[in-house]
This record gives sequence, structure tokens and C-alpha cells, in this order.
Amino acid sequence: MIISFSGPDGVGKTTQISYLMKYFSQLGFKCCSIYDVSPSIRYHKQKDLLSYYDLFQSCDVIHTRFRMNSDANNKIVNELENNSVIPNKPLAMLAARQGYADYREWFDTVICPLQATTEKILVYDRYIWDEMAFKTFYGCPFKYMEDLYADTEKPQLSLVCNANVVTIKERNLSRSDGITTLYKSSIYIEQLNNIFAQISDIYNLQQINMEKTLEDTHKDILKLINPLLTAKR
Repeated sequence: MIISFSGPDGVGKTTQISYLMKYFSQLGFKCCSIYDVSPSIRYHKQKDLLSYYDLFQSCDVIHTRFRMNSDANNKIVNELENNSVIPNKPLAMLAARQGYADYREWFDTVICPLQATTEKILVYDRYIWDEMAFKTFYGCPFKYMEDLYADTEKPQLSLVCNANVVTIKERNLSRSDGITTLYKSSIYIEQLNNIFAQISDIYNLQQINMEKTLEDTHKDILKLINPLLTAKR
């Protein structure tokens, strides 16, 4: 089963995933997170990914990312996110292609072999919806991104976490990993929010209001997840 959390940086995805992982643990599932072994979500060579497969193999519920970032991807994305020119189609297209290559290596090396052996619950921090939204914002044609990920397995539950522009901007100003060009501008944030809203409408994704308290948001998410767990059992 696949559950994905999507949305802008700073909206609260990782926090709600941590709440959800604690919930799964209380239900008796063995849980693990990619962040426990790779907080930077970086890798240098394909063999670096094999250790994650060994970790995940013994777990029931896995908190993972849609892809890990290769050195090449990290360099391109840093340039894209900190560039003063937006949109920047050539750089966005380059980032989209490298991001897809990283996704394929992650899935082919880790995720697909896992799914082939035992049934797992995969909780994703970002999914194809994020790749589509961000790369479209930065200048990729939306149709190009749709076609690029057309064959990717769709989650049983896709959650798009949303908040207003002021909240997103304030949260990113206080992030320890720095603030990119996107989050310095209320206009850019609004554009990104609109793209996520359009994707939600096109693909019938479930939007989650992240302006509520952490506890109330967690309850809203459980209302959507518990029926899936009941059906799974």
C-alpha cells in the first residue's frame, strides 16, 4: 500500500508523517524511516542504495522519499532553486531529467525489489505530484512531466498538504536548510499553490488543511487512512 504526502516545503508534511509512523508503531507494525540512516537523502553511487534495501526488508511500514538525490541532481537543483530567473525552462528540463533518472535508480534498486518480496506500507514524503508541481513551476511543460511519470504506480491515498501563502513563507524563513528564491516571494508561493491545486483537481487527490492544529490534522489524516487499513486486513 502506498500513501503519499505532497505539498510545498515547510507546510508540515514530515511532521505529520512522524505522527503517522508513531500511530503505525502503536498498532504493532515494525516501522523505519529513511531519515534515520540518511538525513541528507543523498547518495553517491548505486551501491549506496543497497544498504537501504537491507534496512527496509525487515520492516512493515517504511517512511521513504520518492527518490534519493544523486550528486548530479543535487548540483542541478541547488542551481535551479537559487537562481534569480524563474521560470528557467532549460535548467528546469535538465533537473526534471536528472530527477527522473534518480527516481528510476531508487525504484529499480530498492522499492521494486521490496514490493516483489513482501507486502509493505510505503509512506512517501513527496511523490510524482511534487515532481510535476515544482518542475512545472520552474519552467517544464506540464504535459512533459505527466508523460515522464505516466507509468509510475499511483498511491492508494495521495494527500496534498496545503496552507496559505503567509504560513508557508513564514515557516520557510525559519528553516535551518536555508531559503530558496521561490519562498522569498509571496507571488511565487501562490503560483506553486495553484499548481498543486490544479494537480489535485486533475487526479482527484485528497487535500489536507495544514492550518489546523497538529493534533486535528493528524485526526483528519487517520480518518482517511484507517478505512484502507481495515480493507488491507
